[in-house]
Amino acid sequence: MRVPQLELRAAGAEWRAARPATASWSPGGFVLRDLDLTDGADGRITARAAVPDSGAMSASLDVRNLQLASIVAMLQSAA
Repeated sequence: MRVPQLELRAAGAEWRAARPATASWSPGGFVLRDLDLTDGADGRITARAAVPDSGAMSASLDVRNLQLASIVAMLQSAA
């Protein structure tokens, strides 16, 4: 599945996909490619993962300039 647009909004924080991402689920497992979220300033979260039904998974997560206060506010608004 190709995800051309993605927006996350909660507690005043806004994150948008900088480019399309791809997620796929098959009998062999789950694959996430090119997830790249930005906050419109200097915050960025990128992720890739390959999670097989059995065996070791491979994942990469890069987080830059993430304000922890915005994460706490999002978690509190979800509760």
